[in-house]
Amino acid sequence: IQQRDIKLRRAGGEGLGMIARGDEGFMRSVFSWADKKIKQQLAQNKNEPESVIFKICYCTFVLGCLHRSVGGMKSHPHLEATVRSIHRMVQDEKNPEVAKYATHALHLTIESTGVYYGPHVFTTLSLMYTLFSQETYPDVETLCCMGRAVNGLISAIAPELESDHGYVNRSLAICEELKVCSHPFVQAQAILILQQLVLFAPRTVDSSSFLPYLREWLASKDVYVR
Repeated sequence: IQQRDIKLRRAGGEGLGMIARGDEGFMRSVFSWADKKIKQQLAQNKNEPESVIFKICYCTFVLGCLHRSVGGMKSHPHLEATVRSIHRMVQDEKNPEVAKYATHALHLTIESTGVYYGPHVFTTLSLMYTLFSQETYPDVETLCCMGRAVNGLISAIAPELESDHGYVNRSLAICEELKVCSHPFVQAQAILILQQLVLFAPRTVDSSSFLPYLREWLASKDVYVR
């Protein structure tokens, strides 16, 4: 996980997650190690040189891998600390690379913890929306991770969606921001958000604008979007 090669780093993070799945003591120690490492690096280096940014990135990624591998039931005692750390990293305007890794880790965490993520849904949705008001607009990869994270949040609170306008309004606002980017991968995430809203809160989606938008992208040359 300390290698510069992104494939090796990913293999290391996922490997730690797989080991943690079968060893609860190891799982707790890795969660504690990653969380402390992030706090130490931020506390000791105000200017965040490249080496520090790199360490923060891989530690944040490890947190996401751990949650995905061990599942929501085993990892939920560590969820609050993870969310707190990742939320802080996601808001790093000075270092887009840190924000990118944090957003990916957030997506992995939400996807794997499901309903356990419920208490953090509103805070995370609000945070996702505020990211679009930053001076540094997210790149395509970060936007895709944001879209996946929002889809995961909708799944986590699906039964509550139609009765809670706060969740719906933020989800729709984020979807509109994603639709601004013309990249097909980002558009696919926007479409998935709308599909989830149609499924769980059908009265909140305006079909007169959604159907033409869907037809437009059904005609896309990109297979992933179709």
